[in-house]
Amino acid sequence: MRFLVAAGLLLGTIVVAGCGGSRPYKASATVRCLRDQAALLLRPSRAAAAELQRGSHRVRVVGVSRSGSTIGLRAAGGDYQLVLFPDEEILYLHFGRSSREATLLLHDYRRNFANQVGETATERLVYRRRNVVVEWEEDQHQPSRSERGIVDRCLLTKRHRGRLSKWRPAPQPTRFVTAAVSQRLPLLQLIPSDAVVARSWTLAGPGGMGPEVAIEWQRTSLVSSPLDASGLLLWQGKSLARVWHLAYSLRFPDTVSRAHVRMGDVNGDGHDDLLLFEDMDGSAGCGLYRLLASVRGRFVQLLARHGCGDNTRIRIHAGALESFDGIRKDPRTANQIHCCWTTWLRTTMRWRGAALAHVSRRRVHRLPAPVSASRY
Repeated sequence: MRFLVAAGLLLGTIVVAGCGGSRPYKASATVRCLRDQAALLLRPSRAAAAELQRGSHRVRVVGVSRSGSTIGLRAAGGDYQLVLFPDEEILYLHFGRSSREATLLLHDYRRNFANQVGETATERLVYRRRNVVVEWEEDQHQPSRSERGIVDRCLLTKRHRGRLSKWRPAPQPTRFVTAAVSQRLPLLQLIPSDAVVARSWTLAGPGGMGPEVAIEWQRTSLVSSPLDASGLLLWQGKSLARVWHLAYSLRFPDTVSRAHVRMGDVNGDGHDDLLLFEDMDGSAGCGLYRLLASVRGRFVQLLARHGCGDNTRIRIHAGALESFDGIRKDPRTANQIHCCWTTWLRTTMRWRGAALAHVSRRRVHRLPAPVSASRY
């Protein structure tokens, strides 16, 4: 008798568990999970940068939206379109109110697909998960196990307790101490922990001044994101190059696609200054020139002006800053947007005590060869 009671209780437990395990999936909970996945793709990280560089991507959901039915049948619980990353595969989730409704939907969707791709392919492209019919577009390859799995993991019966926290950029370090003078400077520790090093430059100078390093950094997400960012940092080393301090920080506008750097001494202290061109892309190669120099131990901006590759050049030459601006075009190319200049105004600026000053202006009919060969 006791055995029968125990067996009955066990059977009851199994039945209850089985009923609980077959509860209908809810569109509200599932879509929230999928949208959280899509939001993660927009968050910059070093892992995202490494994945982009390697070119090997995990399958994830990049977008989910409310959708109409593809064959005229509307699911009572709602129809949704999903797009996967990185292959941009498209599929649909049709939520029925019950498994019975989903079975009827499955029959109709498969009948429609069978006429187009055959019964064997139909079974792989259209299938049921409890009360949900999963429909892949018929003109794409058969979904892989990882593609199926990324969708299945978000099919939920109730609202997920976890909540995606608000993304915040990592802070910028301002001080770094090396273990030894001979230690190679770890650039990743000088930039935000969610960014990567795009390029770096060592600024040369006399022995009496501490070493300086310029770093271009980037925050990168797997897809184009408004959270992506980039900038330039200048670090100075002191105490025999063991203690480093952030001397200058510049955040590039979103329009900047790449930074170009030239080095040379403009203010006559024997230490390299930095001529930066923030390339904003476009057919004219327009951007912003900045001259950054160390003045009395502090990095300051001595010059900032816009210019385009087709009508402006700026360089550091012979201890001075030289700019070339197109002022007269060849009449034969008057109707061409970016061509061609026959007369340039060369302006030379030199350091005079505490600022740059114009020392000469003259017209030239040909750019110096190194300047002509450069695009900025």
